[in-house]
Amino acid sequence: MRVLSILPAIVIAGPALAQTPGIPVNEYGEEQYGGDYLPTTSARLGEYYIGSPNAGVAVPDALLTLPQSVFPRTTTLSLPADRQTLPNLTPFSVPLRKDFSLGADFNGGFNARREMASSGAKASSDATMYVHYVDVGQGAGAILEFPCGVALIDVGGEWANDGVDGEIMFKNYLDKFFETRPYLNNTIDVVFLSHPHADHINGASLLLPEAGGIYTIKNVVDNGFEGGSGMLEKQTKFHKAAAELGAGYTGVTVAAQVTATGVTNANIDPLACKGVDPIITAFWGGRAELASSGEYANPNNHSVVVRVDFGRASFLFAGDLEDKGVADMLDQYSTNPGVFDADVYLVSHHGADQETTDQMLAAITPRIAILSMGTADSPDGFKYGHPRITTLDALQQPPAVVSNDLPGGPVTVLASPGKKSVFKPYELTKEIYGTGWGGTIVMQATSGGAYSVGNTPAR
Repeated sequence: MRVLSILPAIVIAGPALAQTPGIPVNEYGEEQYGGDYLPTTSARLGEYYIGSPNAGVAVPDALLTLPQSVFPRTTTLSLPADRQTLPNLTPFSVPLRKDFSLGADFNGGFNARREMASSGAKASSDATMYVHYVDVGQGAGAILEFPCGVALIDVGGEWANDGVDGEIMFKNYLDKFFETRPYLNNTIDVVFLSHPHADHINGASLLLPEAGGIYTIKNVVDNGFEGGSGMLEKQTKFHKAAAELGAGYTGVTVAAQVTATGVTNANIDPLACKGVDPIITAFWGGRAELASSGEYANPNNHSVVVRVDFGRASFLFAGDLEDKGVADMLDQYSTNPGVFDADVYLVSHHGADQETTDQMLAAITPRIAILSMGTADSPDGFKYGHPRITTLDALQQPPAVVSNDLPGGPVTVLASPGKKSVFKPYELTKEIYGTGWGGTIVMQATSGGAYSVGNTPAR
């Protein structure tokens, strides 16, 4: 049996993230909505089009160029009268939930939309993409490398007094990535920011020229939230600064999503590779109308969820969506739960307790799971207790499990029984990988649906 660092964790006290005075925080120091710290919805969210992921119900080609606005929310699953003659239709409208408030109407438009590839298109079996799950300590940052371009999903990381600076770790990795790929011309086709928490967006400003960034950013996608302080201000400044430099922008909110196959447009999915065209679809996102109430006071539950299809390979990124957000999202897509069926799952909220539910795993049916988290001996790893043993149990024990067995047999890692608890040895038998256990994880996927996993050395 292989062993990965099973010595008891030696934990030092670490500070909460620096906060703007007056912004409420939870027991971990994470910003929460409330009082004067509430998000507003961007005035220019952009137009959404019908998503066409390679799972769930198939979308007829005749519908792919129609904006979602032609499918108004109704209590039935009927199409507008003038669209009833389209061939081979299946219902796509999402029924209005009784507990859901539409909130402010969105405006804005969409120009120069490219025609999306049909989900039934055949793909070459030898095309390859890579996902770099970058070691940023307690946080998240991923680089998706396609044959024709690059996408980033979150650019944050740990920020503590022990010398761990996740945003710099991500920036250094990204610089090296482009340095070894000069043909990419330092161009990022799209940056996704799942939600405004420091461990997911802190590094965004470093991508801009004013901070020495040497990149061309072509599109930005976030949850549509804006604000004048804290992490809301950072998110707002980033998407506005990128737009001033010519980037396209889409804010993904839940209120404006009306079809059961997710949303897309040329900002969300700007890539059009020859042979194998990646399909990128967004789900969930901001719910500003609920931000001051209940569990939606936590920005985690406003995470943009992103699905990436590359031929027969599929990936799901759930941000920090918590159990309430997970339950509501599954309810929102109850007419088409297969839309979340993906092979590789970036475990929500760094493996926090109860966020990866059996219901979510039953919808995803993951073959491989990835954890983006800090090390057991870091202050933040100790404080949050990520990943939790309960989450690893859920990933490995019935009724819903990661299906792939770990190549080479079981391995022992460190996991937490609870917040502020000494980490304990835990045996993995399934393909579950963590940045805190082995450094940056590089996943190779072919368009035929074959995967291989490597890593760079841990820091």
